[in-house]
Amino acid sequence: MIKYKLIRDFSNIAYNYNSSLLSNLFLMKFFISTLFCLSTLFSIAQDQNFSPQVEKHQFKINLLLAPSLDYEVGLSKTITAALQVGTLPGFYVNDVTDETRFTFLLGTKLSFRHYYNFERRLRKYKNTTHNSGNFIGISSTFASSDPLIFNTDLEGNNDYYSEVGAIYGLQRTFYDKLNLSAETGLGFYFTDVQDPQFTFLLNITLGWILF
Repeated sequence: MIKYKLIRDFSNIAYNYNSSLLSNLFLMKFFISTLFCLSTLFSIAQDQNFSPQVEKHQFKINLLLAPSLDYEVGLSKTITAALQVGTLPGFYVNDVTDETRFTFLLGTKLSFRHYYNFERRLRKYKNTTHNSGNFIGISSTFASSDPLIFNTDLEGNNDYYSEVGAIYGLQRTFYDKLNLSAETGLGFYFTDVQDPQFTFLLNITLGWILF
């Protein structure tokens, strides 16, 4: 009888111990699962509250198509001002002979851009760094009328060439440094001796981001 009682008491102790252990394991799993769920919900909330924005500063050198320097500064989350200084491709029209040739001019270009599809690109897991997105805006160009590189024998009777208009474009950055920018639009061009005339706007650059 004593032996049976000891065995029964030992069995009760073992049963109580196992029950307590299982209970503690269940509570631990429940606690870990709760923490995991809370951290997941917090991450989702953070992603939903995250709002992509343009780079504060971006400086690049355009090597092909039109050698120039390009500086873009963020004015708000989606708006930038971009200044391009260097050579600008264009068609030179001789006002005396009406002769037209392709050439490069020394000038500057200022544009204001509104990037509108950052969030959509993020939802599609696409890159938005270095202002990789589509934009709309306005652009103004001012250039010397003297050909800089090619066709230097051309002569005209105006001192400068300028154009202004509305643009639509895109910018993409590959391998974190290689930058492609293209824009097109409609606007007006004029010179110091010519009234504004309707024109088609086009600008394409391929450059390297320095910082």
